[in-house]
Amino acid sequence: MNKKNSSKTSSLRKSSKSELTPEQIMNLKTELYQLAQSNIIPLPNEPDFATCDDTLTRFLVARNYVVEDAFKQLKTAVEWRREYQPLTIQCKWCHETPGFHSVRQVGFDREGRPLMYACFAQCQTLKNNPEDVVCHMVYLIEHAKRSIQTSVNTLVFIIDCTGLTVACCNPKIGKKFVQTFADCYPETLYKFILINHGTFFHGIWKAIKVFIDPNTVKKVKLIRKEKIQRTFNEMFTPDTITWLLDEIKLNKINITENQLKFWESPHSYELHDPRGTHEYIQRCIEPLKLFIEQQQQQQRQQPQQQSNQKSTILTYDNLGLKTHMPHTNIMDCLNKTLKQVKIQSFYNGKYIKPNKEELQAYGVDINDNLSEISGGSEE
Repeated sequence: MNKKNSSKTSSLRKSSKSELTPEQIMNLKTELYQLAQSNIIPLPNEPDFATCDDTLTRFLVARNYVVEDAFKQLKTAVEWRREYQPLTIQCKWCHETPGFHSVRQVGFDREGRPLMYACFAQCQTLKNNPEDVVCHMVYLIEHAKRSIQTSVNTLVFIIDCTGLTVACCNPKIGKKFVQTFADCYPETLYKFILINHGTFFHGIWKAIKVFIDPNTVKKVKLIRKEKIQRTFNEMFTPDTITWLLDEIKLNKINITENQLKFWESPHSYELHDPRGTHEYIQRCIEPLKLFIEQQQQQQRQQPQQQSNQKSTILTYDNLGLKTHMPHTNIMDCLNKTLKQVKIQSFYNGKYIKPNKEELQAYGVDINDNLSEISGGSEE
């Protein structure tokens, strides 16, 4: 970068979008584009990733429109994608243990943003590690982007803390996830909403949020029970609100096998479908079932080729890299490759208060008033 450009960029250091003119923003995008085009080797399966307008905008915003910082982060993210291969990622933990992660896309908000939902009471594990959490979340984020049909480019998360244990709150997991999310998917989060959180989580949150940049902290909302309905009314359609409230209620007490096996369709159309909203199922799951039927019909018409056909139909090779895939275990169900394991509920409906040693082990100051949250993140 020459001195003239460097000087111009330095004068805009730590500027916000509101302080810049459209012309200045366009010039900064052009500058970052030229740096990326000249210095970053294109990714094989997404050659335009580093130079497309969406990427340039997100990385510039994340780095307060400082081109040098945005380029450094972008280059690191591209190399991460080259090594990690997120486009074809698979969650081996969910393949091995169905329900290992309950986080899944279940629908969309009013603007068409992908909606992710998770409830700890549905998980088939009491303990996670940074590697499995990052892998599962990368799979979700990559496929969520493929489900978007509007001009939005951000995601909504709703995390139901029912069944949450201290072990799930290991700051090492939070730090690794936040680091990967912030470094490789900047400006991708719209809202991260937590509900049914116990008072001890307030202390956990205080320990975790030191790893998170202030702009992201503002997007994290701890919603009190009495304000859940109002929050949902602002963000979702009536059908999505009904699905969320039913799902939350069914996961609260005496969770059923139907809820634990959230990857399966209910036995009756009258029952709640834990896979997602009607809109999501019709848009993202039913087309996959139709694809399987079409492929099977072709195989029946060409019996001589059946011996060469793989039993698993829904794969990256068959679907390509632009088709949305739902939760790993929904895919396993559709492919009839779901591993048969005993499903159990680790949550008995009782709140277990962590002891002094557990809180200290996870970085929580036992002298804090855990009924309060600083930073304006609770509503």
